[in-house]
Amino acid sequence: MIASAEHIQSFQQPTSSTDCEPLSAAEVRAAPVAFAATANHIEHDTVALKVTSRYAGITAEHVQVPQGNGAAEIRFRTGKHYLLAAEDERILGCGISGEATEEQRALYIQAFG
Repeated sequence: MIASAEHIQSFQQPTSSTDCEPLSAAEVRAAPVAFAATANHIEHDTVALKVTSRYAGITAEHVQVPQGNGAAEIRFRTGKHYLLAAEDERILGCGISGEATEEQRALYIQAFG
């Protein structure tokens, strides 16, 4: 079930980029919005995520994102955990956002403490 609209923030999938730099904590820290979330529900190509940790610029309890289909987009799976950073209501790509890995968790911890 998707939460009421006043507690939901919407983001778009990342655009494709061929200019990805090596990922650093400084790059993650520079993101205006950063959070951890769990994919709770996928319906009609819309993913509902519950925000589990807020690092920067987000107060919403839930986030909606279109399901990814392209090479640069994130393909969400129900029950999986994600680390996401965004700017101008678009999720950042190039490895800054995605399913939470140990490497990505370490960068977010280094970036935000």
